[in-house]
Amino acid sequence: MGAKLYITAALIGGAAAVAAHFPASWAAKATYVDTPAQFGGSLWNGHVRGLGALPPIRFSLSPAALITRKGGITFDGSGGGVTIRGAGSPASVSDLSIAGDAAFLSQIDSRLSGLSGRFSVNVVGLKTDGTCSEATRGQLRTNILSQNGGALGWTGPDLSGPITCEGGDLSAIMSGESPGQTIEAKIKVLMDGSFQLRFVVNSSDPRAGLVLPLYGFETRGERYTLTEAGSWR
Repeated sequence: MGAKLYITAALIGGAAAVAAHFPASWAAKATYVDTPAQFGGSLWNGHVRGLGALPPIRFSLSPAALITRKGGITFDGSGGGVTIRGAGSPASVSDLSIAGDAAFLSQIDSRLSGLSGRFSVNVVGLKTDGTCSEATRGQLRTNILSQNGGALGWTGPDLSGPITCEGGDLSAIMSGESPGQTIEAKIKVLMDGSFQLRFVVNSSDPRAGLVLPLYGFETRGERYTLTEAGSWR
């Protein structure tokens, strides 16, 4: 059940990290010695490495995009169990897609090592500084809980839900249902690098009562609740 905690925070944080290092910002940040990113190629056709667990990202920038600030930027990257692609303008990110497997997530949280399953994140409307607006929307999905009943000692449902904006911070409410149980997870990723999450599991499966308390869930009958905060950076 180690998968339950940081999957969504890591995924939304990854989406924000990609946006925060979007080509227009990459060029500006290249002048600062404290940036972890390593740049190659040109502003028009280049790549960036050193974005944590993310693979190298290739990008292409149209000169017209700097003048009109509309469209003209594409980027993509693949490796280590994850694929990233998207497009946008110097002001915002559109059609950002991140898809991968549990092997990639295990680089972020070692408790996911040896697990199977997939995840996907789709977001539009992020600003190039990684913040969001009322126009921000997206979707987050994962089947990791449903694919690892043997490894976790308990089988959860597939989870999915919308990504929205709350006061400039990315927020998602994921939910899932299987016979005898439901899960709701609310995750908020703040641009200062912190996240807040709350999981509520309602389950009549006796295995949930054995497994969930081991990971910090408070038990009240067949209801299990966990509230945590941490950092996605």
